[in-house]
Formats: sequence, C-alpha cells, structure tokens
Amino acid sequence: GVFREFSISEFCMQMAIDTPANYPWAWKCTYYYNWFFGVHAFCAESICLNEIQKNGIGYDMNFGNGPLGKAVSESSIAAVRTACPTGSKNLRNLGFTKSGSKYLHNLDGAGLKQGWVSTVSGACGASIPMKRWKSRFTDDMMYARDLDWNTWYRGMEQDGGAVQFYLWP
Repeated sequence: GVFREFSISEFCMQMAIDTPANYPWAWKCTYYYNWFFGVHAFCAESICLNEIQKNGIGYDMNFGNGPLGKAVSESSIAAVRTACPTGSKNLRNLGFTKSGSKYLHNLDGAGLKQGWVSTVSGACGASIPMKRWKSRFTDDMMYARDLDWNTWYRGMEQDGGAVQFYLWP
C-alpha cells in the first residue's frame, strides 16, 4: 500500500478532533460599572465601548471594570469552526440589549455583540460558567461564575442558578 503523511491539522480534521479556541481567536469580555446607578454594561471591543458611553448612564473606564473571560471574536468564528468542528455546534453569538438601565444577554447576537460563546462546558475549550445575578438594590443584572461574596447580589441568582453560557479563560 501507499502511505501518505498527514499534517496535524489534516489529522485532526480526519479524526474530528476539536482544537480549543484560544489566542488569537479569542477577545476579552469586560464588565463596566456605574458607581452612582449601580449598574453594569458589557463590552468586548471599542465599537461597543462607544455605544455604552452614549447611552446616558456613563461607566467607569478606569476603576469600575474587570474581565469576565474571553469569547471567540467575530472575525475568527470561521477558523474556530474549522479547528473545532464538533464543539463549535454549541457556539452562539452573545449580545446584550438594554432594558431599563440594565443589559440583558441573548444568544443571537442582538444589540452589543460580544463574540461567540459556548452553551456547553468544554466545547472548544470554553470552561468559565456565566450565571445571571440580579442586584438586590438597583435595576441591574450582572453575569459571573459566583457573586455570593457580594452583598448586592448574594442569594439573587436568576434562572434557578442555571449557567447561561461559557467563556474561555
């Protein structure tokens, strides 16, 4: 018989082995906070930042922000689908739409686009569970792995504590 050498990517494609999404495919999802109104907004890129700053609430860009995790960037989804053919079937386009003074997530990319996230733990390497938490004192929803340490959100998990989506570390 005749043997042919396969590259690693060809072998992975032949065997349907998923390669985890990682840099440079992923971009950082960040929360931004307004200290006066006690509400959050969420952005993964500069166009989004411009939008949340125009919404009339105003967010602290210096001390009121932090990382949530990473999502697959819009420009990289095709490459991720090729490298991770099985797990990418569980990827959805995360967006946030404003409702009152809070932002609510959706998985069809409406509103402020954040990139692609997983609905299944481990799909293409996504492993950070994001749950939805309601503020006890303001009209806010925050997304995090755990907020029971925070008095404003302690005991206020929404949706029975169900994970809404998964991000990458």
